[in-house]
Amino acid sequence: MLLAVAASPPEAAKPTKLEQFAASHPNMPRALATVATPDSFADEEYYGVNAFIFVNEKGERHACAMSWHRKDWCISQRRKQPSRHKIF
Repeated sequence: MLLAVAASPPEAAKPTKLEQFAASHPNMPRALATVATPDSFADEEYYGVNAFIFVNEKGERHACAMSWHRKDWCISQRRKQPSRHKIF
């Protein structure tokens, strides 16, 4: 889809690549109908997976996966119980 967007400038001949893509993917307009620009990216939730391999001075490798959480999410918003995540 993003390639079709890039290939569809305002002056592109009709039907544009994006229009062709939308015609061949009928669920695309409905899927994008719920996408909105947030009022602030500071309050957005991100679910990135960050994996690292730490190597100590002996050359031993240790795999680690981390996720970052906003400080105020250390208490579960649904259960009001302490989270299993530690915030430093």
